[in-house]
Amino acid sequence: MYNREEWLSVKEVATILGTTTRTVYLYIRTGRLPAQKLGASYCVRREDVKNLQRPHVGREKLQPAEWRRRSDQVMTTIRLRVREGQRACLAQQLKEIRERQRYLLPGTCEQKIVQSRDDPTEILLLFTWRTPDLPAEAERLRALVTIRNELDSVLEWEEAELFEGAVLLRT
Repeated sequence: MYNREEWLSVKEVATILGTTTRTVYLYIRTGRLPAQKLGASYCVRREDVKNLQRPHVGREKLQPAEWRRRSDQVMTTIRLRVREGQRACLAQQLKEIRERQRYLLPGTCEQKIVQSRDDPTEILLLFTWRTPDLPAEAERLRALVTIRNELDSVLEWEEAELFEGAVLLRT
């Protein structure tokens, strides 16, 4: 006999699993989740929901990747301001840099240009270098000077703050 406590609607199953009703219907259609059709709706036993083997997303990780276990990186940070009236020009120049894929600095694993939420005229340039691929200091400075020359008309380099340090922790 039908016991309401034992059976769930597709919507209730989706809520329990933290997924969409579309995914629940997919589980039913592929046979991964047994269900009974009642009229135009499906009912699923609560026990079957508990026993559902959900697929794992991505590959199983036996141990953290080597690059996550050690922190062999150096980060260069430059804090500066957008020149007055040059925000639109900066946006255009960054768009062009992105489209041309310029300034893919050798030895970097990450390059970011960040705008402050509190003060849109404040900009951070962030470059993360892998220590094994770290170019000599003169080569790094030459690459940064090239970027400076390209963005000199829109950023105030005179008051820029430069910081370089070893990355102590990555998560």
